[in-house]
Amino acid sequence: MRAEIQVLNDAVDRSERLAFVGASGCGKTSVIKELLLARRTVKQRVAIYDPFLDLPGLYCATPDQALRALASSPYARIRTDNEEIYASILRLSLRGGGVLCVADEAQNLAPASGRVTAASADLLHLVRWGRHKGCPFLWASQSPGACSYALIENSTGARVIGNLSASPSLQKIAIWGLDKREVANLSIEKHELMLWIPGGSPVRRFRSVKM
Repeated sequence: MRAEIQVLNDAVDRSERLAFVGASGCGKTSVIKELLLARRTVKQRVAIYDPFLDLPGLYCATPDQALRALASSPYARIRTDNEEIYASILRLSLRGGGVLCVADEAQNLAPASGRVTAASADLLHLVRWGRHKGCPFLWASQSPGACSYALIENSTGARVIGNLSASPSLQKIAIWGLDKREVANLSIEKHELMLWIPGGSPVRRFRSVKM
């Protein structure tokens, strides 16, 4: 396991709230896939909101199917593109703990507009309290400017940052204290990313590996 993935893996073990932000094509999905692959040796269930169905896992079309799959095996890996199904998974996770919840395109679930979605209340509750209940959470967005501030503010664990050039996104993640010019200059073509553990080691640069 390469060093950057080990750092992320350790953050999941601590039930941190991990954020992956960056423009489309910067490589963040490949890093998430690499992390999920690395965790195959861990006895942990994984539940994924995946509107583009890019990430690995059993596709679940109904809440009952998703909950049965999670209950059937400590190694269950499921995914859905349905907000209501994902909301039911989040509620289960908060009750029982131990489920790694992953949300790709998180702006769909907790938008900046304040619009209430089928999963927004449960998602933000998980972001605020999941660590105390042993629920690691990983979210990703190519448009953090479109995400709720509560999502940004409560992502105090590991952060993977790719190129962002849109002003709303740069302004939104400014509360993390990053140099906006450095973020805007990351190469999408070279899949350049930054890994930052707040309060820990210095920001390090690395490149994603196609998965």
